[in-house]
Amino acid sequence: MNKSIVTLIKNDLKFIAVQKCRNGRTGLLKGILSPSFICSFIYRVSHLLHCWGIPIIPKVFWWINIWLFSSDIDYRAKLYCAIYMPHPLGIVIGHQAMMNGTVKIMQGVTIGGNLGAKKLINSRMTGQPVFSGNIFVGPNSAVLGPVELTGQLFVGALNIISSSFEGNGLIYKNELRELKPEHVKELVGATASEGARF
Repeated sequence: MNKSIVTLIKNDLKFIAVQKCRNGRTGLLKGILSPSFICSFIYRVSHLLHCWGIPIIPKVFWWINIWLFSSDIDYRAKLYCAIYMPHPLGIVIGHQAMMNGTVKIMQGVTIGGNLGAKKLINSRMTGQPVFSGNIFVGPNSAVLGPVELTGQLFVGALNIISSSFEGNGLIYKNELRELKPEHVKELVGATASEGARF
């Protein structure tokens, strides 16, 4: 892991607090008890155990997330971002996915491969998405294949993204469009999470 699990957990909690407009001890407690944090914490433990080379147990935690949330977040995925999943139901994240920055993932999202397609991204051959920046992925959307999303990007609901995008904007029907004020508000909340305090 390129960040300690403690740092990643703190970043998750800060991001949740900012998104829910809660700070202080009450915000921390509500964050810890949120389904988003429980789901991401289970993934983080499974990924840490995988990085330590411990067999079988990472898969047990993976199955706990499937059982509790019907979310298939592979323990091999490299999610080194602050994660917020307001409704962590039906989310699928593949084993080669990589994320940095902040990522807000809504219900029913799929982030994974595209029929075995491969691409060299950041000196690494991958078949799945790479996120870097402040990314929002709307309900029931799919980000598929070896694509890069870099910058402040808002993926609208019910979209299938199969192309790379860089910059700031709304991704809709595989096109980059201008952000509307409501989209900017979501992404500004993401950048503010770095300064959140408990």
